[in-house]
Amino acid sequence: MAKKLQVSGNILSDEFNLLGIVGHLADYRLSHFINELWETGLRKYENFAIDQDENGFSWYFYFDDNLQVYYYLMANRAETGFLKKELKQFDYLLLIKGTIPEDLLTERINKLRNVQQIVGVFRQDIQKTKNMGVFLEALELHELHEIIIPSKTKKYPYR
Repeated sequence: MAKKLQVSGNILSDEFNLLGIVGHLADYRLSHFINELWETGLRKYENFAIDQDENGFSWYFYFDDNLQVYYYLMANRAETGFLKKELKQFDYLLLIKGTIPEDLLTERINKLRNVQQIVGVFRQDIQKTKNMGVFLEALELHELHEIIIPSKTKKYPYR
């Protein structure tokens, strides 16, 4: 008799915050504003693609040692289409993985909203977004290839 493996728990737990950002900024300009206002160090890596056939979407990453929080900034639009079609109203997606204090997150969102070139920053309910499990798995694989495996040869990972 074959055994079935099941994953227990909810992959889309409260440790994820998804922000949709509207603004006609280049990705490097948006990452600069986020780094400056939030005192982070988002850095560009290889483009992120869910399917191997896609050219990919710009992808930035930063790990905050103090808060133990991961930041993923991704373009949601490219010439080939959208990264997340159900979130096509946004130009960029900022996924925050880890527990971040609510007041700190609200303060950071408000700082971004005050940037003149940013039209809006909106929190999204990750539980209600379609196919987020597949999206998060692809994101973890991309992080594995871009950050974790290369950092094994370095003394200080994520830098």
